[in-house]
Amino acid sequence: MKKFLAVAIAISATTVHAQQVATYYGGKFHGRKTASGEIFNQNAMTCASNKHKFGTRLKVTNVANGKSVVCRVNDRGGFGKYGIALDLSKGAFAKIAPLSQGRARVTIELANDADVADNKDTNLVADAAPVASQVDEALSKIAAVTTTRTVKVVLANPTND
Repeated sequence: MKKFLAVAIAISATTVHAQQVATYYGGKFHGRKTASGEIFNQNAMTCASNKHKFGTRLKVTNVANGKSVVCRVNDRGGFGKYGIALDLSKGAFAKIAPLSQGRARVTIELANDADVADNKDTNLVADAAPVASQVDEALSKIAAVTTTRTVKVVLANPTND
C-alpha cells in the first residue's frame, strides 16, 4: 500500500504544473548576444531560463486566458531572485498576454511535436541572417569613393630691409 501511495503521489506531481511567473524582455537587448551565443531577436519565439538547457522547447500557457506559446530557450538571466521563472522574448509574451501587463502567471511544460506543429507560424530561431543579407546588399551598392586634396604652400622669404 505504501508503494502504491508513493507512485500515485509521484504521478500526480508530474502531471500537475505549478503556476509560475513569466515576464518579457526586449528593447535594449535586441541585437545583442545571448548566453548561448545567438543574437537576440525580441520578435522571435525564444526565452531565457535558468532551469532548462539551451535549445529546449517549452510550452508556456497563461493561466488567466489559456493562451499558449512554444518558445525555445536561448538565454539565461538573473531574474530568479525576483521570483520569475521565465523571461520570454517580447514577441513570445505578446502571444499570451498584453505587453502592458508586464508579467503573467503561467504554466511551463516541455513542448511536444504536436505543440510545435500547432505553433508552426512562429519563429523559434533568433536568426540574424536576414539582417546580415540586408547589410551585405547595402554595402554592395556603395561606390568606392576617392578623394584628392590639393594644398598650396607659400613659402615666404623674410627680408630684413
